[in-house]
Amino acid sequence: TAPIFSRTSRSIASSTAMHETYGGSVPEVAAREQLRGMIPTLTEALKPLGTSDNIYKVIKNQIDVLAVTIGPGLIGSLLIGVETAKTLAFVTGKPIIPVNHLIGHIYANWLSSSLSPQLPTIVLIASGGHTDLLLMKGHGKLRRLGGTRDDAAGECFDKCARILGLSFPGGPAIAAEATKLKVKSEKLKVKLPRPMIESDNFDFSFSGLKTALLREVNQLKGVQQFNNLTVQQLSSSVQEAITDVLVEKTLRAAKKYQ
Repeated sequence: TAPIFSRTSRSIASSTAMHETYGGSVPEVAAREQLRGMIPTLTEALKPLGTSDNIYKVIKNQIDVLAVTIGPGLIGSLLIGVETAKTLAFVTGKPIIPVNHLIGHIYANWLSSSLSPQLPTIVLIASGGHTDLLLMKGHGKLRRLGGTRDDAAGECFDKCARILGLSFPGGPAIAAEATKLKVKSEKLKVKLPRPMIESDNFDFSFSGLKTALLREVNQLKGVQQFNNLTVQQLSSSVQEAITDVLVEKTLRAAKKYQ
């Protein structure tokens, strides 16, 4: 198929390494990093599109439309992005498109896959701060079936990793520890809870899982058995508990709505 864009360019500024020192994102710190990286990142991304270092000139001559994430997310970081886009749109006269970043997650499937999803479909959004199930009947026709009542799946991974003494972001760190178990018999005999997996709705709740993990860690520490092996066992159990709930609810929604 023909490419959607005639020319593409991207530049990414990440503050993940800095957030590792806090074990997660601190809103004010994240916003300050966003402010620090905004113009250098834009300049880098626009380099292949023009010979000028003046981003206003490049946008005016080479860009048709500006798009910016308006939420949901950390308000400080969102504000910096929106105000930057509004300024560029005002100076260059270009139209601006506000984007809900969760809708962006969904439509990434149409950008990155040679096989576009068939509609209607069930959508599971499981990002750092959001866990939602939606019924997508058509483009622009989204119905929320349920979502997390407290921690999102990604947030639960981060908090559980912190309890286990692992790095940020928590998901990859827990996955890395879980894969170190050589045989299935090494898995933890104590089964962590699968919150709301049997409920007759499509909501999620992961805060109880985090509490259960903390209890197990404290017990292991009390008998001097919190070590590399038990961290690997607990990581495997956390990963299975979270994914079991996500998969079960998603398949149940797919079956109900056919």
